Amino acid sequence: MYFIVYGKVQLEYRVKKIKVLEKGANFGEIGFFSGQPRTARAKSLFFTNLYKLEREITIDQLKTIPSDFVRDFLSY
Repeated sequence: MYFIVYGKVQLEYRVKKIKVLEKGANFGEIGFFSGQPRTARAKSLFFTNLYKLEREITIDQLKTIPSDFVRDFLSY
């Protein structure tokens, strides 16, 4: 999952432009939470800086939290 620190990112599905995202927005959440391959592509429109949240690292960290909610969430 990615978070835009600054810049602009255009999301595309095949050749169709879906949306332009700017600072503060995020993308890639569907693949992040489902574990499925992404269906859209992201293209930087300007100089862009992103934070990347790694799925496996996040899941490993969540597993350390003793909570039924987290355990149920991770079972999907």
